[in-house]
Amino acid sequence: MSTAPSSLAGRPAGLAQGLPLVAQAALPTVGAMLLVPLAPAIAAEIGPRPGAQYLTPLILTAPSICIALFSILAGVLGDRVGRRWPLIVAVTVYGLIGMAPLVLKDFAHVLASRVVLGLCEAVIITLSATMLADYYDGKARDRWLASISTVASLSAVVFLVLGGQIGAQYGWRAASAVYGLALLIAPAMLLLTWEPSPHRQAAAAGEAKPRFPWAHMAVTGAVTLVGSVFFYTIAIQQGIALAALGVTDPAQIGKLAAIASLANPLGTLVFWRIAQRSTPTLLAIAFALLGGAFMAMGRAESGAAFTLAAFGGLFGAGLLLPTLITWTMRGLPFAVRARGTGVWQTMFAAGQFVSGLLVPFLSRALGDGILSAFFVIGVVGLTLALTAVVLRLQSGGLEQVAQ
Repeated sequence: MSTAPSSLAGRPAGLAQGLPLVAQAALPTVGAMLLVPLAPAIAAEIGPRPGAQYLTPLILTAPSICIALFSILAGVLGDRVGRRWPLIVAVTVYGLIGMAPLVLKDFAHVLASRVVLGLCEAVIITLSATMLADYYDGKARDRWLASISTVASLSAVVFLVLGGQIGAQYGWRAASAVYGLALLIAPAMLLLTWEPSPHRQAAAAGEAKPRFPWAHMAVTGAVTLVGSVFFYTIAIQQGIALAALGVTDPAQIGKLAAIASLANPLGTLVFWRIAQRSTPTLLAIAFALLGGAFMAMGRAESGAAFTLAAFGGLFGAGLLLPTLITWTMRGLPFAVRARGTGVWQTMFAAGQFVSGLLVPFLSRALGDGILSAFFVIGVVGLTLALTAVVLRLQSGGLEQVAQ
């Protein structure tokens, strides 16, 4: 991978700096996916007690909720005190607190440990992306940021399977030992990275601190929220959609979902080759793929046809997600970059919850079930693709914000 450093990084950054930062993209995925196949075992151990119906979902989703709520605060922390040390501390605490269920017996304490895990994830996911943008410029930056999506999507498949296998043999608590892998990243961060510090150079030159780019973040944040809804709708709802098509065996659903998920890193690899194209062009391609795929999923008559369409949709998502984060980073000066990254992460995480509300609402409103909801979402995707084309053909438009 190209290692062209940022002129603001302070010294040349190469592969040794990028790898531990990108590896951290897998950590929030572990938090989200590792225990998903073990939900029945967790619920069985909780048993009948007051609030039991809420405790298992909270244990599973607490980290994602914390990412949505606290990524902006993590960004403020990164801009004010630096990126590196908060990141090292967060990764270390993540590794330790993630293994806490091995010894914690009270489920209230387990839930508390998951909240702390989520706070660490908010710092990790925000500041690791920020440091990549600090270290690299141009095509190298785009490729490193795109790699976050690749690592996250591949690790989702790995840890979903790994969690199920460990849990089936040794119990759901044993799966928590996987979080300890994060403790291998902290020493690499300590030895191989440094604190990006162009703010000192700017201060020495007497430059004024840049203002936060509210207009840029309003546009990129809104598009990111919409794009996230498309991504999470496939990721979260495909099991329900497959069941509506008669595929009810959990193993078969998992197999079909894993096949579709392989398209996401393929889309990211394509982004590597076409990243130099304008942002409206990339958005038009991605939303056209997503829109067409959702319409095809909505009209699918078998699990195989649905999976093929989902493959196309996740390919489009693999192109869309790096487009969104690189577009966002281009408009963020160093002094406010972590805060802007936190806003982006918040909007992306919020898409998961919007998707969870939107699809059931559309299913009930249309009266024809979840597949009709997919079709309507696909129409929206094609509309967004057409809008991006119009903006590309106009002078200025979205491109003014993108650059």
